[in-house]
Amino acid sequence: MISRLLNILKSSNKIEEIPSDEIVASITYDMKSIFSELRVVAETNPFNLYSEILKYECELKDYISSFQLDNAGVDYSQIYINDAFSRFAKTLSILPSGQPCKVLEIGANPYLFSILLDKLFDFEVNYSNYFDKDPYCSTVSEMEQTISNKKYGEDYLFKSILFNVEQAESPYPSESFDVVIFCEILEHLVTDQPDIVLKKINKMLKPGGLIILTTPNATRLVNIACMLENKNIFDLIHPENGVFGRHNREYTVDEIKYLFSTSNYELMTIETLDRFDYDQIPIGVVEYCGISYTNQKKNDVLSLLSRHHLPMDNRGDNIYAVAKKIKT
Repeated sequence: MISRLLNILKSSNKIEEIPSDEIVASITYDMKSIFSELRVVAETNPFNLYSEILKYECELKDYISSFQLDNAGVDYSQIYINDAFSRFAKTLSILPSGQPCKVLEIGANPYLFSILLDKLFDFEVNYSNYFDKDPYCSTVSEMEQTISNKKYGEDYLFKSILFNVEQAESPYPSESFDVVIFCEILEHLVTDQPDIVLKKINKMLKPGGLIILTTPNATRLVNIACMLENKNIFDLIHPENGVFGRHNREYTVDEIKYLFSTSNYELMTIETLDRFDYDQIPIGVVEYCGISYTNQKKNDVLSLLSRHHLPMDNRGDNIYAVAKKIKT
């Protein structure tokens, strides 16, 4: 869309002296209309929400990446959304729709998903985070953070409860929430007690309440491609972020099923999905020198698995699961 607009303006001799990046930076989209359309889809046909969000990928990325979080790097939102956009879209599409819900989003910072959540759903959302590097800290506190979008003239003030979900007692009364969003947190847990964390979340949920869980898939196709070329499948070392700044343990689909079955949940849906189209772009991994690409395409690796009669299903980048608290 942007490239077509640039070509039209250039052909009319209106932008000969203006660099393209400045023009792109000056373009704003009618986000009110876009969000209004997506809200209708979320309420009436949620199964189509993922594909509808992808139709507006350019506009939504521009909008979200224009937010600046207090004390975060200037390019942080841009980098984050480029990596997470498809995951955001899929997660939004598996949320309950058409009903008022009280929601807890665990690990809400940097709030880019939180903003989309606010735009598309009429939920009453509570936010929690944990920034201490001590994995055994059990104190509970509160904080406020501001995120601003000068380009689109918006500001959000987010108030969150700070607590270590592994160690601290829940700061919320039992049966407080209809939905708990637990996305990209499981892999950062330290104490090898994911079942205890899931049981703690279970107590926070109302009877029949839902947990929305996403986490990297340990057996994703990308990992296989990287290992074939001697590339490390594990996170880079980030000493400045402490032990929580890396993936300490990733899980398979079967492991997620098992954890739910032992933590008083009924699994509703579970699937895996890639973040990128690996038939269009080569599979890569982030290394200390930047992104290092393999010589593999998605079909190359699938063909290898097929030739050796190995499982080909559940090979997407991330696991997306919805589970319901079992009424007791």
